[in-house]
Amino acid sequence: VVSGTLCLMFFVPMGWHFVKNINLKFAIEWKQDAHTKDVMRRIRDAHQENPQNAPAVSISNTWVFEPAINYYRDLYEMDYLNPADRLGVNESTEYIYCSAEERGKLSPKNPYHVVSEYEDTQTVLLKK
Repeated sequence: VVSGTLCLMFFVPMGWHFVKNINLKFAIEWKQDAHTKDVMRRIRDAHQENPQNAPAVSISNTWVFEPAINYYRDLYEMDYLNPADRLGVNESTEYIYCSAEERGKLSPKNPYHVVSEYEDTQTVLLKK
């Protein structure tokens, strides 16, 4: 009886914690990167709409997005997209993938429009 009670005292809270925090979209430790796959799909789809006239494009981003951007660039064979780097947001590129906070630091005269905004991660994809 005592061991059953101890097991319940241990497993019920653990089960509750698991159910409360179950999430199939992102890992809590790396939440900001949850939408990079969608970002890359959007860039790929935009290029596929007009592939003959589309020159090589660039994306600027913060360092946290660089590994995933380059992974999906290789996975989707996006040779027309220059590799991402860790140099930060650069307002001379065709795309910017950044946090909402970084978006607020962009020049007020920037020619970018929002392609997609992700409320849960506070990130945004911008296109020139």
